[in-house]
Amino acid sequence: MTEPLSTKISIPYAPGERSKAYEAKVQYLLMGQYRNLRDVSLKQRVSQSQVNNWAGNYDWNAAAREYDEAVASHKIKLAEETYKRDVEEYMSRYRETGRELQETAMELLRTMRGRITSKDFTITQNSLGLASRALMAAADLEAHSLRISEILPQFETVDSGKSDE
Repeated sequence: MTEPLSTKISIPYAPGERSKAYEAKVQYLLMGQYRNLRDVSLKQRVSQSQVNNWAGNYDWNAAAREYDEAVASHKIKLAEETYKRDVEEYMSRYRETGRELQETAMELLRTMRGRITSKDFTITQNSLGLASRALMAAADLEAHSLRISEILPQFETVDSGKSDE
């Protein structure tokens, strides 16, 4: 789900620019990739030469570049925020899945241990294998959600810098 851009993009007045010229410039900028002065003159009901003068006098090309850069920057920031939120939700979901799987596997092991101590040896090799694989999968899910593979090398770098005095 896309969200609207959270920050407003300001379009400043150029020095000496009057409101009618500014209104035309804003309309021009908002046209995006389909910008053209002819459409601005038609929509603003002013002559093509007047729009051309405004565009030249108030450097609409530079304003368009700045506006496009600001829009692109906001879109990139929104995409980064969305991606970060999605990754955080993913990590949280799999951390919880890992914990639930671990609880289930531990319950299975406790059940098997109870059967062993009560001399009920109906536990199969498959039962033990299932519990073992469930525990390993749970640990992997939780380690992945906690970014263990990224964090451990940082500790190793810190530890290798210490001397054994």
